[in-house]
Amino acid sequence: YQLRKAFPKAVALFNKGELEAALPFLDKAIGQYPARVEPYRLAATICVKLGQPDRARDYYQGMLDHATGAALAEAHLRLGALALEADQADKAALGQAVAHLEAARDAFKKLKDQPKLATALILLATAHTRAGDPKSAERCLEQVAALPKSVRRGDVTAVLVVSQLANKLR
Repeated sequence: YQLRKAFPKAVALFNKGELEAALPFLDKAIGQYPARVEPYRLAATICVKLGQPDRARDYYQGMLDHATGAALAEAHLRLGALALEADQADKAALGQAVAHLEAARDAFKKLKDQPKLATALILLATAHTRAGDPKSAERCLEQVAALPKSVRRGDVTAVLVVSQLANKLR
């Protein structure tokens, strides 16, 4: 009975801005109901807000085993973004970012969630660029440019033209 109250208590603490205090309750909720993705998601969100990306990564990684559909796609998207944000992202981190972002792209495409698909593709283009694969980055930007303008962020077409020019100059 006590643990069933853990998640609502964590949410209440989160809503009051008591982020650090919410984490032990989320850990209890995860321990009691490991197949529920909500505690993982909230714990990861809190860790991001607290500037603890490694800890957030652990929660999102735990979420992968239990999430399906949009929650799984979102976990991959967040893991990819965290890998890109890491200071001095090395080759292994960039490889992880690409793998997670490709999984997110595929899932959002299947779910027909075009705004999230655009985000995944833009992040994937960034990962490919940092990994030294400008052709793959360009393909991602072309896919974003093909999406309806209402779901794109910024002027992707201009970025794509610059990317294509840079590739021709190589």
